[in-house]
Amino acid sequence: MSKQIVTSSISAPGFAGLNLQDAPTSLEAGFALTATNCIIDKSGRIGARKGWTPYLPTNADLSTATVKTIAQLLSPTANNNQLFAAGNNKLFLSTGTALAQKLVRNSTDTANVTHTISNSNWQVASIPNVTNSRARAVMVQADHKPLYFSYSSVTSAYIFQTLSDVATLPNTPVAHTTSTFTPNCALSAYGRVWVADIVNDRQTVYFSDLLDPLNFLTGTAGSLNISEVIGDGDFIVALAAHNGFLIIFCQNKIVVFANAQDPSVLSLSDTINGIGCVARDSVQATGTDIVFLSATGVRSLSRTIQEKSMPMRDISKNVRDELLVSLAGTSDLTTIKSGYSSTEAIYVLSFSEDDIAYCFDMRGTLPDGSARTTTWNTITPTAFCTTVNREFLIGKAGYVGLYNGYNDNGSSYRMVYYSSYFDFQQPTTSKILKKVEMLVLGAQNQDITLKWDFDFKRAYQSSTITVDPTSIAEYGIGQYNIDKYSGSIIIFNLNLNAGGTGKVLQLGFETDIDDNAVSIQKIDVFVKGGKTL
Repeated sequence: MSKQIVTSSISAPGFAGLNLQDAPTSLEAGFALTATNCIIDKSGRIGARKGWTPYLPTNADLSTATVKTIAQLLSPTANNNQLFAAGNNKLFLSTGTALAQKLVRNSTDTANVTHTISNSNWQVASIPNVTNSRARAVMVQADHKPLYFSYSSVTSAYIFQTLSDVATLPNTPVAHTTSTFTPNCALSAYGRVWVADIVNDRQTVYFSDLLDPLNFLTGTAGSLNISEVIGDGDFIVALAAHNGFLIIFCQNKIVVFANAQDPSVLSLSDTINGIGCVARDSVQATGTDIVFLSATGVRSLSRTIQEKSMPMRDISKNVRDELLVSLAGTSDLTTIKSGYSSTEAIYVLSFSEDDIAYCFDMRGTLPDGSARTTTWNTITPTAFCTTVNREFLIGKAGYVGLYNGYNDNGSSYRMVYYSSYFDFQQPTTSKILKKVEMLVLGAQNQDITLKWDFDFKRAYQSSTITVDPTSIAEYGIGQYNIDKYSGSIIIFNLNLNAGGTGKVLQLGFETDIDDNAVSIQKIDVFVKGGKTL
């Protein structure tokens, strides 16, 4: 007697993101084993990431060098905000339509000075100048004298100066000179500039006077030595601010001070031992939380107001081993960059040396507290910046790029999704694969390849179908409550004949992304029951 066809459906395939930690034999259908150049979209579907387009034209002084720093320098009025970029050991400002190189000026802004810059990994602390309604900032990086950015009344232009040429430096607990005051991390918070991680002085935070980034000596300026808290051998890596707290990330500890709005009443609130931050530029504030890279994965530092404590979540739990391989393979930790986009609700951690970026969906968490994760390649940003207009800018070779559209500066990229293995709730019965139906959104005029494998053999069979634009079904936005791709939602119900036999099945989906957003709404698998083994 012929056995009936059995159908299994995967709604919102890959909605739980990657899981490379647990045994593939026990994964739920919502997890993916591969999700390359993917995101989890607003409706919880696996879909293609966006691409990038040049935000500003290339510049001869930048040439093809990578942009390592991007920052928006804020003023009290939005029309005076300035966009800063650094690459090729040079400083650049946006003119609105292009990048223009800027040289360092002397203390009176009457001439350029010789100022050696040997890298472009600046960290920028922007503090608007309410006096003249202009942008203002302090910029630091390791082994460099800090720079001061401001609007000059002498030349009626924005200029860069060496901070020590125009500022009053601190003299306690270390009496710094113009050559020794070389902090590597900077933060603008609570009306001040905070700096730390200075050679031979790596356990002290220095802060400026209120609304005066040129005064680190008098008024309410001061310093915070945490040597007695963290002990010998540890050092400051990064600084952050959250809900009135000053958060000091050391390599192996996190120190939290309360009442940071008024340094005269700063008090130690919490010390977290055994977890620190290994990369300065991995720290990102998400509005409700702070995310950073530790030696054991990406962590979330969230404050529980009721308990006034700071528990942590390991948001990279499901990709931890792979991520730590990328970390171990990074010889220069300054190349690790991160960005947070509130519009896309993603935290992206980029390992440019390994040509991979991990994308964490921050809209919510899985039951174990981890974030839904996908990976990106071929894009691998070398800098990030989210503007006040919520544009998500990225550093590329020769460009400041905008995360936008669905190609990488004119080139296609490959979206790859592979499901977990599933057994149709009949683990001891063999199945004969007959057909696969996929509900795909957004694809147009492109080949889609379905792959499948039985019983963990990795002996993939495949079938390719070309999406026929004449078979487009269009649906109104409101009815489906999903994103608008182009005028209307374009949905394809793709039918592919398939074959093969086994107890557990994995499905793969691959397509080149070139101008069209693509996501997978649903997969239906049709199998015929075989022998019970």
